[in-house]
Amino acid sequence: MTTLPSGYGELLLGERDRGPIRGATLTDELYEEMWKRLVNLEYEPGSRLSDDALATAFGVSRTPMREALSRLGQAGLVEIKPYRGYFVADRSPEAIDELFGMRIALETWATRTATPRIDLADLPAQVDLEPVDDADTPVASADAFVRSDFAFHTFIVERAGNERLRRALVEINGQLSVAVLRLALIPETRWAAMAEHTRIAEAIAEGDLRAAADAMERHIRNVQERVRDMFATDAVPHGDT
Repeated sequence: MTTLPSGYGELLLGERDRGPIRGATLTDELYEEMWKRLVNLEYEPGSRLSDDALATAFGVSRTPMREALSRLGQAGLVEIKPYRGYFVADRSPEAIDELFGMRIALETWATRTATPRIDLADLPAQVDLEPVDDADTPVASADAFVRSDFAFHTFIVERAGNERLRRALVEINGQLSVAVLRLALIPETRWAAMAEHTRIAEAIAEGDLRAAADAMERHIRNVQERVRDMFATDAVPHGDT
């Protein structure tokens, strides 16, 4: 079975040393580590998270673990059910549509704002080398595509120069990981996304703010439609987690 792309949570938060838990507070560190694991789909959507078992695994007491899980509930990655406990959030189609709607609003604004500030020589490459065997058109592997896709979108968002927007998109993309990582397993969708990135880059190169923002909106709407189709047909690649 195809393995899901790895390390998406680390990409979103930035690379960090993975040594002993330390930092501002123990709860902060537990929250960040669990956030990355949930975004990486290391726990099956809908499955129960035992605060006692997790506390034992991390070598901590239940109190900071419960605090971290409660914060993850506020972040939309954990569902807290009274008298039943903590569960991995299972994204409904309605929730996924809402999250993509937020992405469209934020990233089209970011693209319009960033376009005059972008040096095209610095724009990340659209594809990251590894072709898929037996594909009619060379396409990046799922891992390489996820990293290239992340680099492309992050570059534009960072050039917009709005830190609050960047942080909001980290949270949104974290909640969309169940869709994004599984969609990345499909070669045709990777090829389509890379072609859309090229059209965005071409509009940026021309300095056309409206065309660049429109191309970004079309791209995200297309990704949303691909996710809908993937779930509607029940042909969701799960990978090895």
